[in-house]
Amino acid sequence: MVFVTITGLLVGSIFAYSYIQVLHAQNLPKPNIVLTNVQGSYVQDCGVSGSQTTSFNVSITLVNTGGDGIATVGYFVNGQQIANESYLVHASSNFSYLVTLKVHACYGVVPPTYTAVILSEQ
Repeated sequence: MVFVTITGLLVGSIFAYSYIQVLHAQNLPKPNIVLTNVQGSYVQDCGVSGSQTTSFNVSITLVNTGGDGIATVGYFVNGQQIANESYLVHASSNFSYLVTLKVHACYGVVPPTYTAVILSEQ
């Protein structure tokens, strides 16, 4: 009888703890992440003996005015996505990052357009 009582209390405690954790997770503030300060430069290695690549150095700042979150950022050149990265941004903080991306393409005298956008946040 004592074993049944102790087992019942243990199982009840586990269920109660799980229920409290679910309620707590539902009440956490949602992230509110925006991308600011997108800057960059590029270098082409496109001569006769070059690698026929262009390197993009892109600096971004992610600002989060909500709860902890993960932002997935997409990097685009001439409208085509060339990479994406996910970043953890803590609540009420900002995060700056410099990424270097290499594309096997040369753009000649027409400068390429490049940017970064938030694809998703969670």
